[in-house]
Order: sequence, then structure tokens, then C-alpha cells
Amino acid sequence: PSFPPAHMCKRRTSRTLAMVNTANNPIVASLDEIENETSTARGLAFARLRWHDAHQQTLAKKWQPLLQKIFDDWFRLVKRGNSLRDGLLRQCHETTQLRRLLKILVRISEIDLTLEEEIGCEGGHFLLSRLIKFDTFGSLDREEDQDDAVELQDEACAIASRNPRFPLRVLSFSPDEVEKRLPLTFSIEWRPGAASEVKSKDATSDESHEDTILIRQVSDQQSEQKDVGFVMWPSAVAMSRWVCDNTDELFGKSILELGSGCGLVGLVAARIMAFEMAGNDVSSMPKSHVSMTDFNEKVLENCKMNIALNEVQTVASVHGLDFNQQRSDRPGWMDMGGTAHGCVDLVLGADIICQVSDAIAVARTLHACLHSQGTAVIICANSKHRFGIDKFEQACKDEKLQVEVSDWKFDEHQHLRDSLNKTTGFVDEMTLLCFQIRKG
Repeated sequence: PSFPPAHMCKRRTSRTLAMVNTANNPIVASLDEIENETSTARGLAFARLRWHDAHQQTLAKKWQPLLQKIFDDWFRLVKRGNSLRDGLLRQCHETTQLRRLLKILVRISEIDLTLEEEIGCEGGHFLLSRLIKFDTFGSLDREEDQDDAVELQDEACAIASRNPRFPLRVLSFSPDEVEKRLPLTFSIEWRPGAASEVKSKDATSDESHEDTILIRQVSDQQSEQKDVGFVMWPSAVAMSRWVCDNTDELFGKSILELGSGCGLVGLVAARIMAFEMAGNDVSSMPKSHVSMTDFNEKVLENCKMNIALNEVQTVASVHGLDFNQQRSDRPGWMDMGGTAHGCVDLVLGADIICQVSDAIAVARTLHACLHSQGTAVIICANSKHRFGIDKFEQACKDEKLQVEVSDWKFDEHQHLRDSLNKTTGFVDEMTLLCFQIRKG
């Protein structure tokens, strides 16, 4: 019988052992776990929250020893003078593990910039910089190995390009800083509206549903008035409660949220609509959609992340909208890119008036963007806490809009206390004003 040369038997044996060792490798198991946790933005957010609740630290700190080990193993492999006799660079498990890790880090940079920053501050950016600066052509002889190393460097560069401050210096966050960087969680409860026509076969009309809304705030420091959308405000909690209590107003409607900020109101509406449509024949249902708007570019980018975080891309979208660019003699609304949009059935807004000019501009915008018989609900802090709000009712009447104003007192909504405590500027004695507006 014919046998292969002895050196080939040795090579095959070493590779087989490497495959066996890899299958039982704790690094592989850890990568499997991380890949599962980072498969969706929402799943990753909950993984961060769970880990923090249990250990009061970031996932980045948990993962850093693994990152260090994988990078160190690879650099030892390619160190000048270290032979790759057992095969090409791509066939080595050190390369396979680094490639998997880099793809995970690319994914994180796409869906969670906050966690990406934390990874950088735990030393991840130092490791990526080391890979990017690696002398590929001076250290590797074979063209195939050089190509494989360049591919890894390209992945590292892709991660670096997403953070304008790359590389971040090594820095540990205090427990308070870590908690502030986590997504906020808001619990909501609602009953399907009679008009929704999308009840489950097993559900009764009075059956309530619960859900959790995740909110990422903008981590940048507020420096001027236009940055108010970086954080959550009490009126958004009140407006979201109105949405949950009035689900009949959502289905089959085109909805515009003005001054979305972090987006809680629009996200609540979108999650309810998406939940009710799940498992039903959408083609037979009236279309519902929420357009979330603001004029600050950072706020708009954050809104897009929160839409992904709450998995409502099918029923929600983000647009730039400036109140001062709207004209009451032109039906519909114009986004900041100059695209005209048609009139809508319902407008929602929370804490969108901070000065007299806002009151006038919002009233003009409502007249322009509402269908005849369309409605708007605006909730804002009263004149004790917000300039210009005392002029809003008259501004609406000047635009021939019908207005009803009522007080919304926090002491009558104690069940919302936990959510309100997560907002900026909440005080017990605060009273909000609810404006219910109709056109035509």
C-alpha cells in the first residue's frame, strides 16, 4: 500500500489536534456567547443592563481580558522568526479567533457607539491601533499571509473610522458614569383600541399588554438651547401615557412627532403599532406610520439608534424638521433637506415650546401639516417652568385651530414615579399643560 510522506502525516496530525483543541477552547465558547449577545441592538442593550445589575461594571471590562488574550496570541504567531510551518496564516486558529473578534467589534461599532467607546477606554483601541500599525510586509513573507493580515487591518480601520476620537486613551468609568451611559428603560402598558381590528384569536378586548422601551440619551454635554433633545424630559413620560391610553388614535393614522428629542413618545406609539400588527395580515390593515422629527443633527442620529434599539424600523422613520421653516399657506410639512411631505392625521409633541417664537412657529406648523379634522396633542410644562407656553393657546387660535387646555398633575399619576425619576428637570410640584387641538 502507498503511504503519504511522514512530514504530511505530522502536519495532518497537528492540524487535527488543533481542530479538537479549538472545539474545546474556552475562547471559542466566549466568542459564541458574545456573538449571541451582539446579534441585535436590543439584545445587546439588555445584555449590558443585566451585566451592570449583577456586577456594577461595563461589558467592556468583562470582555477586555478576552480581547487582550486573542490579540496577544495572534501577535505571538506572526512575530518575526516565528515559523508558520503548519500552514497558511488563515488556517491558524489564532487568526480565526481574531477575525471573529474583529467582526464582532465592527458589529458593536454599528449598533452601540456607547459600548464601543467603553471598549476603547478599557484598552480595546490600543489593541486595534497596534494591529493597524503592524508591519505586515516586513513581518510576513508569503503573499497569501500578507493579504490575510491586511484584511484584518482593514476590519480594524473600519472600527476606527466610526469614532472621530479614535484611539481613546485607557480610562475607567466611575460607577455613576457607567450607570448614566446605560440605556434608560421605560415600562408601558396598554389595551388594544376598539378601532385597531387586530386582536389576537386568543386575546380578549380588555386584555392589557406590557412592553419595555429602551432609550439611549446623547452622551455629549449640553452646551446651548438647541441641545435640549440630548436628554429625557418629564413631559415625554406624560405624553407617552396619553398614547397608551388612546390607542384608538394610532391605527390607520399617519403620525408626526414634533421635537422628538430622545424619541420616547414616537417609540411608544411605534412599539404599540408594531406589536398589534405582529402575526396579523398586514395587507388587510390600514397603514400606520410615525415620523419622528427634530432639528438637531446629533438628536436625529440618536433617534435612528433608538428606532433600531426598539426594533420599530417598519413603522417609524426619522426626519429633520425646523418649526421656523414651515408655512401655514402651504399644506403639509417640509423637512430640512427640502423634501415636501403631505398632511398627517395626528401630531404629537412633548416639551417643544421654550420661548414665544416657538409657540408661534408650532401653531403655524400644526395648521400646515394637519389634515382637515386632524388632531394634535401637545404636552408642555406650564409658564412657571417654560417661557412662551402662555402664548401658545392664542397662537393656535390665530391659526384658526380649535384648542382645549387642561392641567396634567404628577401627583395624580403616582404609578409613573419610577419613569419620571429618570428624566431631567422633574420636580414634584410641577404641573403640565395638555393642549388638545383640532383643525377644521
